[in-house]
Amino acid sequence: MRRSLPIRYASALGEALDSWLEFPAARLHCRFADVLRPLGLPTRDVVP
Repeated sequence: MRRSLPIRYASALGEALDSWLEFPAARLHCRFADVLRPLGLPTRDVVP
């Protein structure tokens, strides 16, 4: 099953990936790591 983020928007010319991904985190009112994790990207979360 193919999945996508619930918010779509174009990146600005030359915009960094982390900056581009911070936008949906802010719009969804969630932590940045909550956007990175489902995409398979590393986070700095401390795992208990």
